[in-house]
Amino acid sequence: TTICRGGSVPISVTGDPRYTYLWTPPTGLSSTTQPNTTATPDTTRAYTLRATYPGCPDSKLSILITVEPVPVVNAGRDTTLCF
Repeated sequence: TTICRGGSVPISVTGDPRYTYLWTPPTGLSSTTQPNTTATPDTTRAYTLRATYPGCPDSKLSILITVEPVPVVNAGRDTTLCF
């Protein structure tokens, strides 16, 4: 996923409510303990979600969010036209 600097992106994961969830790193996330969160990273970052359930091996999922600079557009000077 690619966003512009200052932007955010929702991350939706389907998971069993009996599991415990933890997103890392926590920087730029609206929640680190819910499977669904919103990411607002300040730089390109990989986030990893770990799902745990007692007696079972952990499951992990990673997502990379690329942050690009906000584009600057210059259309030139204002011009007046006559009919």
